Amino acid sequence: MRTRRPAPRRTSTSCAPGCRACPCCPWPRPLPPAPTQVILREEWANVPGGALADVPVHLAPTGTAYLNQLEAPAASGFNYAARVRGYLVAPLTGAYTFWIVGDDAAELYLSPDQDPAHKVLIASCLDYTSSAHDFDRYPAQRSATIQLLANQRYYVEARHKQSWGPGYLAVAWTLPTGARQEPIPATALEPLLDAPADAAPTWPVSAAARTTQYLDGLGRPVQTVQHEASPSLRDLVQPQAYDALGREPRQYLPYAADVTATPANAVGPAGFRYRALTEQAAFYRSTGVPGGGQGPPDPDFAGRGVARTGRAYAETQFEASP
Repeated sequence: MRTRRPAPRRTSTSCAPGCRACPCCPWPRPLPPAPTQVILREEWANVPGGALADVPVHLAPTGTAYLNQLEAPAASGFNYAARVRGYLVAPLTGAYTFWIVGDDAAELYLSPDQDPAHKVLIASCLDYTSSAHDFDRYPAQRSATIQLLANQRYYVEARHKQSWGPGYLAVAWTLPTGARQEPIPATALEPLLDAPADAAPTWPVSAAARTTQYLDGLGRPVQTVQHEASPSLRDLVQPQAYDALGREPRQYLPYAADVTATPANAVGPAGFRYRALTEQAAFYRSTGVPGGGQGPPDPDFAGRGVARTGRAYAETQFEASP
């Protein structure tokens, strides 16, 4: 007879067929109505550098949100990139002029129609500005005069790169009447009908998903490493161990490991962890890995999906043979 001691894990509830009231319900529910008079903002975290060429638009964003004006909330941050895109709907037929401001840098693109493939660069802000509405510091922040038709939808895109300190992005325009709106308001915005596909990129090797499984001399798996698979781009390591009879009494949860060696955490070729069982146990305890490793750093870490426990594994207890 064998009994199991289950590892700690999140629990979920099951719903009766036809239930549509709770988030865990597996049954189809009506989608919420699409937002209107908003524009999509996409953000990528942990993007070093301050150049707009560093905005990784060929990768899935870290997070998205809708803005109800063509201005992103000002916030201090480090090493992030962003893109704001959607449609402009001109309220009047006539000549428009656009301005952009961004810290550290920003560019504004506009299409002569609603096709993103036709967008062209019309203004940029590549140097110091004093505030989120400092639109007139450099000539390049201002576009040439552009003719737009009333009620016509035009694709618009702003790219933003921030390396450190206060970050902001805003776009303004002057209407054919001469009135200037800072920033462009929600009444002139529409969200994307479908997220347009960007041109096929040249994918870097680092963007590929890589998994390595290590075997012992008997062909049994002893460690599986998913390279840079955690949200902070650390390796996810799942160790396996066997008793003297070749059985696997414990099934260990994976843990996020350092990707470089430290005196206490040796890393072998291609990312093999020589002390994986010690690191795994320490990761789920409050102290972290001895010698500078990366265990859960604070009591709130459990709220982000990692529980503190001294038994981060499921255990099978084998009955002694007669």
